[in-house]
Amino acid sequence: MIENSLKQKLMLNDDLYYFLINGEVLSVQKDFIDGAVFNTITLTTEQLNSFEWLEADPAVTVTVNGTALEDGRCEFALAEIGQNEKIRVRISGAGGDREFLINTLNTNLPPITAEGTSLTAGDFFLSFINTRTIVKTDNNGKIIYYRNEDADDTQYGLWDFKTHQLDGETYYSYHSTSTI
Repeated sequence: MIENSLKQKLMLNDDLYYFLINGEVLSVQKDFIDGAVFNTITLTTEQLNSFEWLEADPAVTVTVNGTALEDGRCEFALAEIGQNEKIRVRISGAGGDREFLINTLNTNLPPITAEGTSLTAGDFFLSFINTRTIVKTDNNGKIIYYRNEDADDTQYGLWDFKTHQLDGETYYSYHSTSTI
């Protein structure tokens, strides 16, 4: 069930499917072309990613990388975030059997080149102040987390991306501002 504030924000359109991936909205035309490819705002290889179908239809089956949604939800792991890696979402029922893909590497991310291996242990936290993008890479430059938001003239980038340890749990923070 969609919370009222989210429902108002989305101004739900009957022509769209609404999904949440790690809490961020992905809207897809109901008449999408089989094999269509979409971007998402944030993904990680460090833990399970969440997928939720808002206003799920019990007459329709949705699978994410082969895992069926239960009560409109599922979690899925990613082994790798990369240009050629895709998440497969299959919708069956309600007019047939179709599939769309989600890029694991958002095509709007700024280009990142990493060469060699760091001499120090640990991951790298990158923030791009001219876009609303943060990226975490492992010691070899492999992307293990990203967040890439659409920006407009009222928003600045995301920065000061870092990790925090609290009671054995790992948390991340970043700074975000807007001119509003």
